[in-house]
Amino acid sequence: KAGETIMIMQVDIEWPAGLPLPLMDYSAQPANGTLVSNPSDAVRIARSRFQRTNAAISVSWNFTAAEYSSFKDFFDATLGNGCAQFSLSLRYPLNSELTDWMVRFTGDYQSEYLDGTWGVRANLDVVNPVVF
Repeated sequence: KAGETIMIMQVDIEWPAGLPLPLMDYSAQPANGTLVSNPSDAVRIARSRFQRTNAAISVSWNFTAAEYSSFKDFFDATLGNGCAQFSLSLRYPLNSELTDWMVRFTGDYQSEYLDGTWGVRANLDVVNPVVF
């Protein structure tokens, strides 16, 4: 859009090259915020702000024991318990080409060990595309 500001994100932290990319649940979509006046006012005014908001996505991985250990180190030490943003290659939106995105974890992750594989689930905010 004309007049829209594109943010360029500095890539400081990247997804570890030895770990697989996540499987994604594409059901979550970004939403525009709508502001509505206080209902006690005599006149209600609704106006939309069509500015970019982060998309929330659910992701999962199947890790070997060694990969799971690397993932935990990345989450805890490199990301400061998942707080920092990092670059991750995703096919987002659905059926798009593999593109680097700045993402961040929204909370902790869940893990489960079954038959020699660690299943890990988490939620991510897709913040901005990475521009080199």
